[in-house]
Amino acid sequence: MPHGPRLSLDLRSMARDRIHDGRLPVLFSMVIAARYGMAADCSVCAKPIEQHRVRYAEEDLRDGGSLLFHLACHAAWQLECLQHMATAGARLTMATRA
Repeated sequence: MPHGPRLSLDLRSMARDRIHDGRLPVLFSMVIAARYGMAADCSVCAKPIEQHRVRYAEEDLRDGGSLLFHLACHAAWQLECLQHMATAGARLTMATRA
């Protein structure tokens, strides 16, 4: 996961790219589960979420799979989802399950 002053811009760019190519859905989170990491890769930055770090997870409503995030990565994805919805006039999809 990138660090420093460019963290937000870098993560938002990664999230935007993954939304554009379909790896991440455009989804507004209503519920998200938080647990300790399992060395699984983050859905935004593709870096492992270490066991001693908290991972944030929610269900991918497209296929029932899991989307896993670092906290900053989840925030970047949600900001990009909101931006996409505002600019594309996309219908707001609300996730009610994690």
